[in-house]
Amino acid sequence: MKRFRFEIAETTDDPGLRALLRETPTDGNIRLTFCREPNFFDASVVEGHHHQTIICRDMDARGQIVGMGSRSSRPCWIDGRVERLGYLSGLRIDPKYRGAGLLHRGYRMFAEMHQQDPLSLYLTTIADGNERAWNLLTSRRAGLPEYYYACDYLSFAIPLRCSSKSLHLPSQQGRYVLQRGSEEQMEELIRFWRSSGRGRSFFPAYQLSDFQNDGIMRGLQPSDIMIARCQRQIVGTIAAWDQMDFRQTVAQGYGDLLGRLRPLINAWSRFRKMPELPEIGQSIALRLAALPIISKEHSDCFPILLQALRQLCSGDRHRYLVLGLTEHDFLLKTLPRLPGQIYRTRLCLVRWANDQDSQVDKYFQASFLRQSPPYLELGSL
Repeated sequence: MKRFRFEIAETTDDPGLRALLRETPTDGNIRLTFCREPNFFDASVVEGHHHQTIICRDMDARGQIVGMGSRSSRPCWIDGRVERLGYLSGLRIDPKYRGAGLLHRGYRMFAEMHQQDPLSLYLTTIADGNERAWNLLTSRRAGLPEYYYACDYLSFAIPLRCSSKSLHLPSQQGRYVLQRGSEEQMEELIRFWRSSGRGRSFFPAYQLSDFQNDGIMRGLQPSDIMIARCQRQIVGTIAAWDQMDFRQTVAQGYGDLLGRLRPLINAWSRFRKMPELPEIGQSIALRLAALPIISKEHSDCFPILLQALRQLCSGDRHRYLVLGLTEHDFLLKTLPRLPGQIYRTRLCLVRWANDQDSQVDKYFQASFLRQSPPYLELGSL
């Protein structure tokens, strides 16, 4: 019997999947794990309508899960039409098994899944600085698909001050009226997002069912959405998405210098009423700035919406608001100077070598992505 067995995960594999996520932290000054408690499969719904996870078992270790990777898909706008696009994510290999050739065997299974359910294009993200993964995945070795760098994806981790100052809505802000979303406004919001998303690459083709309890926007309530109106028309949105009940970012350790300085940093943070560096094993209390969608004619309302969202989130259990934008997003030009850290991730387009399509070829051109800037929903990565 072969030592390593690859198969599609089932619900009974949930404990092993969550254990592998807990045991594979990122590198860096702050080592993080991206957990999916209390249920891996319930958390995965935000990645796409159709989701499958490949697992690798070590049969010499009683079938322990030592590797995993996920493939999901959802309908997205690209080049003015809706197509079903794929997303490759969650690649994890137990450190003790790196170098055992598991990656290539896992990708062979991805290729088989692609043949059974072909998609014209896949997206994936690789953290900036993870050169080991970058060099390996872009090597085009036998069995691996072709990876093309598209652009950088910027995540702004904005600290939230402890504040008792409340935000009263609706509120007149210059020529804009800010208000919270509601069930009655959801159909109008869907129309706005469809209209605004047509000119973006990879923008999700949202529908009402996505905002139900088991939809891809799980946990986001209509009242979490902030709306900007001008002359009664919706011209911008942004939302505070709390995923902590099913997806967590956990601090697992600090570099030597940061670890020694953490007590001093936290003392200064308390004095300034800013978030402290968490204890090891503690989840980072954050909200995601979802649906940052603004009509180009009203781009000046984006800083207003963002500031209102920061105020709305201040004073609750959350300590950070995380905003994600691609480097080609026109909203970057209107973004005010923000406190906190910026994290870079490389967005890549992926396809298998035998999938040659002239229509798809143009998606890989830098000029196309500048004209039709990519959009990624941070909470779905």
